[in-house]
Amino acid sequence: MNETLNLIEIYPSVQGETSLTGLPTTFIRTAACNLRCSWCDSTYTFGRGTPTPLKTILEQVQTFNC
Repeated sequence: MNETLNLIEIYPSVQGETSLTGLPTTFIRTAACNLRCSWCDSTYTFGRGTPTPLKTILEQVQTFNC
């Protein structure tokens, strides 16, 4: 698995939207969004991020047990 994602952050939280509200969730925030939505609360994702191997991302996600 040699694929990478331009990663901003990975963090565990509680889902706050959809029918999954209240469930433990792991969020993977990627970089280089080009949409520039006026309501965006994550403008720090407009940048480049850190190229991270998909294998590393999956390993980190598994540590959160969400």
